[in-house]
Amino acid sequence: MEREVKRCLRESLKRHGLSLRKQGLSAAVASIENLVAKCGTSVVEVLDLAEKLVNVIEDEGVDSCVVDEATVAAALKKFDGHEVAEAAGRPEEGREKVVTEGPNATDRGGRDDDDKGGHFTLVDAFGKLRSSEGFRSSGSCSIGPGSMDEGLGNSSSQQKASAEDPCLAQPLGWDEVHGKFVKKSRTRCMLPPASSKVALFRERYFLLRRRVQRNANFLKPALENVTAGGQSLGGAMARAGSQSWCELAEISALLGCVGEQKLILCLISTVDHDDARVVVEDLSGTVEVDLSSCHFAGEGYYAENMVVLIEGQMQSSLVFKASALIFPPLDEEAEETEAAGAGEDAAEQGDRIAFFSDLTLEDPDCLKKFSKALARLDSGGPTTPRLVVLAGPFLSRPAENLACSAFASNAGDRLRSRLKDLAGLIKSDHPALAEAATFVLVPGPGDPTPLPRTLLPQPALLSCLTKDLEEDQGLKMAFASNPLRIRRGGVGGGEIVVFRDDLQAKLRRHDLREVRLRVLREREREEAAAGNEAMAVDDARKEDAGDGDGFRKACSTVLHQSHLAPLPSFSHPIVWDYDQSLWMTTQPDALVLCDGSGGVEGPRLERVKATECLNAGSFSSAGSFVVYDSRNRKAEAMSVSL
Repeated sequence: MEREVKRCLRESLKRHGLSLRKQGLSAAVASIENLVAKCGTSVVEVLDLAEKLVNVIEDEGVDSCVVDEATVAAALKKFDGHEVAEAAGRPEEGREKVVTEGPNATDRGGRDDDDKGGHFTLVDAFGKLRSSEGFRSSGSCSIGPGSMDEGLGNSSSQQKASAEDPCLAQPLGWDEVHGKFVKKSRTRCMLPPASSKVALFRERYFLLRRRVQRNANFLKPALENVTAGGQSLGGAMARAGSQSWCELAEISALLGCVGEQKLILCLISTVDHDDARVVVEDLSGTVEVDLSSCHFAGEGYYAENMVVLIEGQMQSSLVFKASALIFPPLDEEAEETEAAGAGEDAAEQGDRIAFFSDLTLEDPDCLKKFSKALARLDSGGPTTPRLVVLAGPFLSRPAENLACSAFASNAGDRLRSRLKDLAGLIKSDHPALAEAATFVLVPGPGDPTPLPRTLLPQPALLSCLTKDLEEDQGLKMAFASNPLRIRRGGVGGGEIVVFRDDLQAKLRRHDLREVRLRVLREREREEAAAGNEAMAVDDARKEDAGDGDGFRKACSTVLHQSHLAPLPSFSHPIVWDYDQSLWMTTQPDALVLCDGSGGVEGPRLERVKATECLNAGSFSSAGSFVVYDSRNRKAEAMSVSL
């Protein structure tokens, strides 16, 4: 319980751009726990309590992003009295309780074991919550898509069965005066005003800037002359002189600092691969950057629309000559979260989730391998997965060169027929697994959905194709969006992010390292010097070739950018008002990138800080899949063959 309360409180603090010291955080967590014990508040309401507490702290007056203990103590006194009085006047039957069904059904109101027994919450990209245990009783398996309910063909009964996620129900906007994210007054829509596109990049920039400002390397010491040398972001970011902290400069201030070493946090706004020209910007202005002698520090791909830290010097030609480029650092709390997860009982078998990618339903051999995989998973007992996530594409050949493939080559009729075959195979050959597990289908490239297949986020499969399975009472099946978030034990539990896209190939295609090589080649031809210049090009090639493997670099890029699609809009077009569903404000427990573009058909398991990064591989080609234990946070790669 303490871990969940702490997670909810940290999420609320980060949304408001605040942080608490260790003593204040412990006092706030203890206050919420006591309130839960006294008033019988359910775990689902913990996130609301954390949000109310952060609002009370702000009302007390906050001068910086790090709140002092005196302000926290004064806020806790008001918070405890107000919430206890409010709960005392609330009838017992009005309190929300989370009840799961099945053999492990218990009243989970205010109990520590709310994350046990295979209870998951599926968070749709369009702002809906649904419990993994409630599909059969609700009479519907689809996940509601928020404001697109009518477009997706969901009935009012299905909408009532879903609860809205307070983090995704309304779009967030940045309040520059108070320095925090606030909910916008208007609701989201598919055709927002043009200002929404500008706000999209501003909010991404503010999200990462607040994370940088919380990092210890960027906090100015109160007694700088007495403080020992602090940690650095890496050799490329080492500061000159005796200064032990990194100071960010604005682009508008670079004009008066020609020849001085400066560090800027900026958005890569323009990349011209033909002219090898890169332009970056922040809130104060824009500047052209010379990457010819730049060192790309850390793991990852650097592309247009990404927020990066660049160190270098302003030249008299008004070009910023970069010496090092790196992503914004991850949260320092990741290591603490990792230690907390490792402290659980490793011997206890917990909630297991099986991930399959590229499940081609039109291939008979693929269905035979899938049946063998289910037989391997259907061992009974605690090792049986509670969720089986199936990612597309589910058709053998998605339509090419079409904005929407839902109505091409009879894709809808073909998919409806294959889904019936899939349901029949599960119920007839694996009845025990059909009873115990929930099957979640995530659309892939080319699958028929209400929106064009190039747009993100991608809604669930068309309801007209899944209606028969929704009415089937013998199988628990959910049709989710892409991306999908899975939360263990309710709102406060650990989060697993599932995203199906050929992300690795797109990131490699737009990498700035190619721009740097082009600059070096042009200078080599202009100066007609084959010696030193040719060696510089060769050294750049060697550095890029030895900079880690592609999948790990893709995972590192996504986590450092706190966004699932940090690419140019022409490569990854996004519905502007729903860009928030692609954010990762905190590091998830697991990041499942179902990526078939890496050139390796087998599964991949990597770890970036506290996040387990998984790639199930191509099941249709290699028969590989991944099983993840969400309690012990361990993944296992498996494979089957005919």
